[in-house]
Amino acid sequence: MLKRIACAILLLFVSFSVNAESELKLGFVVQSFHYDRDTPFNESHNGIYLKYDHIAIGTYLNSHNNQSIFVAYESNSINIENIEVSLLSGFANNYGNESMAWGEYMPIVGANIHLGYVRISITPMAIVFGAEF
Repeated sequence: MLKRIACAILLLFVSFSVNAESELKLGFVVQSFHYDRDTPFNESHNGIYLKYDHIAIGTYLNSHNNQSIFVAYESNSINIENIEVSLLSGFANNYGNESMAWGEYMPIVGANIHLGYVRISITPMAIVFGAEF
């Protein structure tokens, strides 16, 4: 009897905690364009991530050719003429002693622009191109 009550409470909690607009998305970090053209940054990232309810977790080959894992939060988007715009914040590991890094962690900040499945992230160091389904 106690197991049934616990299961009922769990199901009730899950049904109320999942937002109707929440959905699982698959994304890819494909290419970047760094503003500093004098430094030989890697600009082909072969990244993949999952995003659920504004939280993304994934991996990519970073600008220094190191494999990074990242966690990021994307704000609610605003829609301007069928273009979705949102803010992005988080961090990625494995950046070594990069000038903007905190130890080996690089902060992720920027604005995302969604044009259908195409995602463009504008950050202080680069413009990053990807796709999200």
